Amino acid sequence: MRAIFIYSKHDARQRNLIERVESELQGVIEVVELDECPTLLRRLVRETPCLIKSEEHLQGVSLLDEAVDGKLLLTAEMYESMDRSEKALHNVDNARLDTFVVGENNNAIDTYTMELIIEGVM
Repeated sequence: MRAIFIYSKHDARQRNLIERVESELQGVIEVVELDECPTLLRRLVRETPCLIKSEEHLQGVSLLDEAVDGKLLLTAEMYESMDRSEKALHNVDNARLDTFVVGENNNAIDTYTMELIIEGVM
C-alpha cells in the first residue's frame, strides 16, 4: 500500500508531523504541501492534514481481472470505504453527544444537590 500525506504549510502542528511520518513510513508515503497538489487532489481534500491511501488490489490488472467483475469490485470497495468513513464520523459525533449529555447530567445533579443543601434537606 502507498499513501499521500497532504499538509498545510501554515499549520505548525501539521509541519511537525512531517518528520515523524517521513521517518517511520519512508518509501511508503509521499508528503505533499497543499499548494503543490494538482487541482484534482485539491478538490478531494476538504481539510488538512489529509491521508489518501492507495491500496495495491485497487490498481492495475487487479481491477481488470476477468475472474472478478471490475465494476463490482470497484463499487463494493467504494461502498465499504464510505461505510467505514460514515461509521468513523458517526462515532466521533456520538462521542461528542455523549460528552455533552454526561456533562449536562452532572450539572443537573450538582444543581439539585446544591438546592437540597440550601433548603436544609441535606
